[in-house]
Amino acid sequence: MLVAPDSLDKAGWNLQADGPEFLRQVIEAVVAGGGIDGRRMYLFGHSAGGHQALDIALLESEYFAAAAVHAGVLTDPGMILPRADRKIPLAMWNGTADQIVPIDMARSTLALLKARGFPAALTEMPGHTHDYYGSAGQVNAAAWQMLKTEKLDADPKFKTYQFK
Repeated sequence: MLVAPDSLDKAGWNLQADGPEFLRQVIEAVVAGGGIDGRRMYLFGHSAGGHQALDIALLESEYFAAAAVHAGVLTDPGMILPRADRKIPLAMWNGTADQIVPIDMARSTLALLKARGFPAALTEMPGHTHDYYGSAGQVNAAAWQMLKTEKLDADPKFKTYQFK
């Protein structure tokens, strides 16, 4: 099952307004319908949604099994990285010609993740820009290949945050 919420504010995602608790409410409503393996819940996002997916994956590393992003980087590594309780698997795709999320930003995020011991990978897409839709088939297939192999070892655990 695929659930694709959008940020509450069209200007972008916000950890206070549509952060972990917002996503938990959406997911719990879907899970209540049955047939969902709570140990196999994943995050995927593009651009601002990719930034949010990485941030949420680390904040809720015991709730989601893994995350994959296209053109997504960590927004506040100093605040986010220390809160991860599990080394959640992460995969990133980024174009070398992306002017909105430059490849150097993706490389920096990867370096930070690797330095902290996260199983993370970056696929650099030569000449590719920020255009997710032009490469969605390729990125989605590769992301799913990675995500579907990941599963939590225990039932998902959700953490509650008070962001200011």
